[in-house]
Amino acid sequence: MTLFGDSEPEFDPADAFVPDHIPDTGPFLADHDVLTGDGHVAVHRHAADAFEEHGVYDATFGYNLARLNRDPRHPDAGLRYAEERGEPSTLRVAFTPTTAFCPQAEPLAVGALRALAALDADHGYDRVRVRVDGSLDGSDAINDRLAAIGDTLSDRDEGPAASSDADTGESGPDTVLDVRDRDGPPFPVIDEALDDLGADETLRLVNDFEPAPLYDVLSDRGFHHETERVDDDEWRVAIRRP
Repeated sequence: MTLFGDSEPEFDPADAFVPDHIPDTGPFLADHDVLTGDGHVAVHRHAADAFEEHGVYDATFGYNLARLNRDPRHPDAGLRYAEERGEPSTLRVAFTPTTAFCPQAEPLAVGALRALAALDADHGYDRVRVRVDGSLDGSDAINDRLAAIGDTLSDRDEGPAASSDADTGESGPDTVLDVRDRDGPPFPVIDEALDDLGADETLRLVNDFEPAPLYDVLSDRGFHHETERVDDDEWRVAIRRP
């Protein structure tokens, strides 16, 4: 049974490449070497392992994001891969969410990027670029943020020669707000911290579960956010003004 009480579909086998059940490649992968067949399956298997390790789960369906490719209910959604032409050590990943207004699209794409770019990832590529499909509402802004995060992760991998600003991806000071042990609802103190957040500052929220209800509030107020699952009971959300 799914989270909504209906029966689960018969998922495609993990070792099968089923073109009718995955999205088209889209412009981000155009003119690059798109992976198909066994090449796609091999990379997708590594992606599934990385998502499991880093907790990249679709909250609506309650499963590892990589499983979306194998869900026949959503043949136009999921992940496609390509090796960058002229730079085959760079993996390009295009993510198409299930709807044009998917509220999870940005945190899922950011989570996928961080998981695939993690230092312990064993997919064999030196660099990973992730973008959401242009059919997603607000895709341009999301892809700008994904590009910035990718540059930050790439600078991190260059080692100690990278500057401290490049390592953190921030140009201003951080404020850490840990609400895990607070008495009462945490939202009032979060709301106050958001009001005080300066243009070049980052609020780093620490919570013991993913604060998904907060995302709509942040979006409505014009904040950007990136979510990282650090441990089973530790989630970190970096919040910035545009």
